[in-house]
Amino acid sequence: REVEKSKDQLAFLVESSHEAIFTIDLDYNITSWNKGAEKIYGYKAEEILGKSAYILTPKDRHHELKEYISRALSEKSPIHYETVRLRKDGSKVDLMISISPVFDDYGNFLGISAIAHDISDRIRSQEMLRRYKMLSDSTSDIILFVEYPSGRIIEANHAAVKAYGYEQQELLSLTIHDLRANSD
Repeated sequence: REVEKSKDQLAFLVESSHEAIFTIDLDYNITSWNKGAEKIYGYKAEEILGKSAYILTPKDRHHELKEYISRALSEKSPIHYETVRLRKDGSKVDLMISISPVFDDYGNFLGISAIAHDISDRIRSQEMLRRYKMLSDSTSDIILFVEYPSGRIIEANHAAVKAYGYEQQELLSLTIHDLRANSD
């Protein structure tokens, strides 16, 4: 009875997770699929179960799927990586994926469990910051980002580094108050 209750609780946790949680067999076929996977990838369980995991993988990344699964099997431990996968509508999604080999009590391989977390917002933010940095470094105007209320400098462009005569890391260890005190 306790075992059944524990299984039910585990099943509820997996099913209610916002993360995509699914399993893959030795032939790379999808054998289980939770609601989080439906949300991230766009496929209902009945549409994807039994299909190849390659359906979720862009052609230029097919090698990656085999490589990471092989590594997880040979190391008998989880593998974590960031990648791009395909949704049902053909759009791409940036994911952090963790795959783990699943073994029974006798050490027999049962399949691969996969947990995928959508990191698209973080990737977009990083790209935006990279573009901002390129733009701010191309201007001769001094640009400083300062944390309020501490006054700690959290970003400085090349013009600021040159104007204040500090190395980038030195400038980022100062506060705006330090700069004002040094200019008096």
